[in-house]
Amino acid sequence: MFLYTFIFLVLGFSYAAAQADSSRRDSVGRYEAETVIVERDRDKHLVTPLVLNVDLRETEQIAASSSLSQVLPLLHSSFDVRSYGTLGGISLPTFRGLPSEYINVYRNGIRLTNAQHSLTDLERYTSRASSKVSILSSTESAAYTSGVAGASVLIESMPALNDRIYTAGVALQSYEMRALNDKEYYLRVQESLGAFGVNFSGSYRTADGAFPFYQRTTRSTIERENNDAYLAMMEIEPTYEISEDSRIRGLATYSQAERGVPGANTVDFRGASNPNTRQYDEDWLTGLFYQSKVSDDFYHEASASYQSQYETYRDHVRNIDDAYKNRIAAVAYRASIFSASALSFFGDLGYERDMLTSNQHEAAGDVFRDQYYLSTAAKYLFSEDLGVSGSLRIENVSDFDELQLLPAASLSYTYDELTLSASFGTFYHAPTFNQLYWRLGGDSTLQPEKGESYEVRASYPWRLGANSSLTAHIAGFFTDIRDQIIWTLGSGGYSIPVQMQRVQTRGVEVDIRFAHNFESGDAASLRLASTFLDKVNLVESSHYYGKELPYSAPIRLHGILSYEWKEALTLTSIFWHRAQRYSDFANNPSGKLPSVTSIDFHLRMAPVQFSGIALVPQISLINATNAQYEDVLSYPLPGRIFKLSVDFTYEPYLP
Repeated sequence: MFLYTFIFLVLGFSYAAAQADSSRRDSVGRYEAETVIVERDRDKHLVTPLVLNVDLRETEQIAASSSLSQVLPLLHSSFDVRSYGTLGGISLPTFRGLPSEYINVYRNGIRLTNAQHSLTDLERYTSRASSKVSILSSTESAAYTSGVAGASVLIESMPALNDRIYTAGVALQSYEMRALNDKEYYLRVQESLGAFGVNFSGSYRTADGAFPFYQRTTRSTIERENNDAYLAMMEIEPTYEISEDSRIRGLATYSQAERGVPGANTVDFRGASNPNTRQYDEDWLTGLFYQSKVSDDFYHEASASYQSQYETYRDHVRNIDDAYKNRIAAVAYRASIFSASALSFFGDLGYERDMLTSNQHEAAGDVFRDQYYLSTAAKYLFSEDLGVSGSLRIENVSDFDELQLLPAASLSYTYDELTLSASFGTFYHAPTFNQLYWRLGGDSTLQPEKGESYEVRASYPWRLGANSSLTAHIAGFFTDIRDQIIWTLGSGGYSIPVQMQRVQTRGVEVDIRFAHNFESGDAASLRLASTFLDKVNLVESSHYYGKELPYSAPIRLHGILSYEWKEALTLTSIFWHRAQRYSDFANNPSGKLPSVTSIDFHLRMAPVQFSGIALVPQISLINATNAQYEDVLSYPLPGRIFKLSVDFTYEPYLP
């Protein structure tokens, strides 16, 4: 009842204030986009095309969330997230049906992906302190990051040098309006003092994790248990402008989370094997960057970073007490050179040391890995319509003596407004610490995974009159992986890593976007995006021949329909569908997850300004169809969710 009352009071006040203040709506409307798209100097010099480069503030509003597990799937139809429960579970990204180990996530060039198991838990990261994200597919990431078969996700933040913004907010969630199950409080500050600026973001989120879930086996509804959690995060980014063309930037982040971990189910879909099962994570990261534009023809950047990734998993009833601590130190130097108007060069030189301390690994003491790399790329424009680029990444991982040469190339052509491109890339993925040295099932004889990836793309924008536009993108891709490492059940009753001979994936991506501006000032937009995966094959293996990769749905699509009433509010509807998929390599029918279709609604009021403060409330109905489904076998997700969030922002005048 409290939640209902709070929603009606906020919306009623906001609507009344909006009507009374409609004469100032244009200025306030510009404020709503805390969203200034910032082009960093380095972005302008990238020689590899970006799959995606979007403003995160805008996407946050669409998703009604700043969690990367909610934001990133809206950006690309092939980008999926496997969620193990609510806030109490992890969220692992996948791209084009490939395992989560094939995605690397970077923050301002610093790798966040865990070195122990090559996984990134997106539930622990937000986009609130960031401004932009780029998704580089495997053919495009070789010159910029370590080549991977899936994708590299680059999350960037803009330096705080020109604006002063203070934002505080609260977000409340309820499952079936039973209680306030999930609460989040957050603060964001952007402060500028002459040549010095700082971005700060902090949040605290807590959830009881209990939600009703329908059991198909018993045809009854039970309460999901032992998924309670808290998550605290803090990020600070200072910037000092040395001159108009050079600056020093810093980055410091800290996060802490404790979560109930559903494990072996005592009752179908019931929860953990005992209520004492807990997972605790504590991460911190520091980084320092020097960026300088020496001239119009030369830009460079040097960086150093250190991070600690600590994780424990305890289940005293089952006598489990695992502890892991990853420490990652890295230095890098990047440069862009323009020798002529048609020719550009990009170089990237770096060193990284990964150090793992664990009570669950065979190696005595710490496990170390040193990685050296040198990337170089060049782009040449034969004309304004035709360009070609090539790159070579040279890489060495200390566990393996073989020096890796990873070439990539792309060709782009524009005719009228039709853009065509084709690209080729190679990748190399060393076995993780867990795969090599885990005490129970590690195999130190495992070899690195290697392969190639190919893509073709086409895009065309149509102008449908003065106020309408339509853009269509289509892409085809093919990936060939040799010596892929998978986890399968061993004779001891626990999972062990084994090496497959070959994996191939292929598919088509389609993205269509329509926008229309009405004479009244209202605006509407529609986006339809889908990915069609051909049967993902494991070939040259008698046991898994012709089987689909786990969690690789053959069809995934989503649509985003938004209508903005200039004087009042914005209504956004998100439709998404995922076809049925298997949860194991053998494609057992008992582990097949059914298809799921759902729809979300988000109603966002236009910002209302009073006494220098802008108030922006938003209410959401998530999973309106009350779909009962799982992203991962035996980890059910909640059905219908009601959410209310309110932002209070103050932006003082800068003389």
